[in-house]
Amino acid sequence: MFFNEWQLAYQIGERIERSTTTPEVKMRYNMYRKVKLASR
Repeated sequence: MFFNEWQLAYQIGERIERSTTTPEVKMRYNMYRKVKLASR
């Protein structure tokens, strides 16, 4: 279950990173991802 969740989040993240070009958005997404991983 955890792995499937992580895989889904990773795919969504890849899509977000591809669609965004500004470093600010990427930085914000990376911060969000770190918080999500740390909270588990």
